[in-house]
Amino acid sequence: MAKAIITILGMINNDKATYELKHKKFQAINTLSLLISNYVDEYEIRTISTKEALDVQKQVLKRENIDEHLLDQNVLLDQDEDYDVVFKKINGLLTMYDEVIIDVSHGFRHLPILMIINLIVENIINPDKIKSIYFAKEVSPHTTYEIIDLVEYLDISIIAFTLARFSENYTVSNNVKLHNKEYQQLLNNLSKFSHNILANSFKNLLEPSSMTKRSLIEETIKSIDDLQRNNKHIGNLEQYLKKVKEHLAEMQSFQKLNEYEKLYNFSKIMLDKWYLLNAITLLNEAVGLYCMHAFCKFDKSIDMHFKQFIAKDKQGLYIASNESSSILKHTFNFDHMKAKMIRESDSKIIEEKLNLIKKGKDLSYENFIKLVINISNLRNNLAHGNSGEVLTTVQGEIKKYLQQFNALCLEKNILAEYTGVLPQEVVKKPLKDKVPYITKSGIKKKI
Repeated sequence: MAKAIITILGMINNDKATYELKHKKFQAINTLSLLISNYVDEYEIRTISTKEALDVQKQVLKRENIDEHLLDQNVLLDQDEDYDVVFKKINGLLTMYDEVIIDVSHGFRHLPILMIINLIVENIINPDKIKSIYFAKEVSPHTTYEIIDLVEYLDISIIAFTLARFSENYTVSNNVKLHNKEYQQLLNNLSKFSHNILANSFKNLLEPSSMTKRSLIEETIKSIDDLQRNNKHIGNLEQYLKKVKEHLAEMQSFQKLNEYEKLYNFSKIMLDKWYLLNAITLLNEAVGLYCMHAFCKFDKSIDMHFKQFIAKDKQGLYIASNESSSILKHTFNFDHMKAKMIRESDSKIIEEKLNLIKKGKDLSYENFIKLVINISNLRNNLAHGNSGEVLTTVQGEIKKYLQQFNALCLEKNILAEYTGVLPQEVVKKPLKDKVPYITKSGIKKKI
């Protein structure tokens, strides 16, 4: 395995100072001689510098009785070279080795900055390559330095990038590797979350596991809390973490809702992320489960039969949703012979109740039937790649259907049994029966 120490040469050629490296103290003129003394047997020494810095550091090596030919493979830079050229030279040097230790203690103006940027990019592509990033932190001016390792900040940059992508679209790279294993649990949980939500699999997200007694969302929040409590560096990402935690907590609150309300809320979330097929699929399922929920209230035998069917069939909830919406779309023409869940006796009761609701709620009921059909058609259209519409048009349609579902199902409960008394049939009370109340100004009025 090819390994190298890569250091940027500077102009320092002072008296010897004390350097502390890995809890040991050394006397050296600068980090170049220090690193050569400690790593030359295991690592190839590679340097980057201007001509002026190279000449100065050759003199340093003479003073330290170190062979100046170690600098023969120096990557020479011109002070006036374009940043892109410098960046390319640094990148070319990094790609030559399987493992590197980088020293950014010295260097002409922008060179350490360009090196750090290059390392961030390289770390995303080859996370195992960069072992350490050394920087000489001045403890006492010109006399005492502590060599600190900045490699953990590469982890911070990876986590920041991961959290940003997760917040944007729930995607997490599968090959993320970190130097500090404390961060790994968070990334593992985010990755599991990503796989589940993009597969419309919400059970693992919301329901406690048998091992941890917590849902995946709760486990992810816990991993964030643990990092915030135990790791001082993670505070740099406070705003990212807060945003993710609040979003996850909002999702966890869906556990208290019934199935169709859960799916409705997840549909809204997926639409916000522009996962259009996921959004319309979830809304289509929500419609079916809302219908099923309403049918269960029509008759106790239907309720009992549906619950037993769902409990014993792995696809029970999906079948229940599909057949319940189907009987709405084909009222009085529903083929119960092909149904897996809805019996002939069930369909008769359901159709009788729907007929009463249709008579009592008229236009609202007709609008709901249109909504069920429109959602089903759009879902099938997107699922089979037949949509010729632009994405913004589809996004607008789904948004409109979500609003209609909220108005008709969640607010109005359109399939609630018709009692025979319409709102417009309520008789107004005579004037003498009006109830007095106090206005803000204290004047008594009657309603």
